[in-house]
Amino acid sequence: MSRTPDIFEALRRLGALKRDRLGGRRSDNPLSKTREAKVSRDMVGAWLRGDRFPQRLEALLAVLREDRAESARQCLLDCPADGRSRESVAKLPAEDRWRQSRTDEQRHRMLSVSAVFLTLERQR
Repeated sequence: MSRTPDIFEALRRLGALKRDRLGGRRSDNPLSKTREAKVSRDMVGAWLRGDRFPQRLEALLAVLREDRAESARQCLLDCPADGRSRESVAKLPAEDRWRQSRTDEQRHRMLSVSAVFLTLERQR
């Protein structure tokens, strides 16, 4: 089954942007405590390492808004996000992109689980 661009790789790229280009500003702790996020700092760190799948999209988007705001404060929005693509810093945390990535990942998971159940059913 063909996969869409991996949300976990995109999260790792976002984490690298925060760590390398933004100098770690803002730390995971205040990011986790924004009004919309309300998750643990460990969860924010796990997302930005590409270790965990965000269960609540709005929490992830709150973190992305903060990263985008910090990028704007540092005048980095028009700079390349990293050496992997021509994508600008402004596009990496774009909400519509993340909404679509999360939907694609959920669809992939649903199809994977369905395939497992079909395989088990056939083995009966």
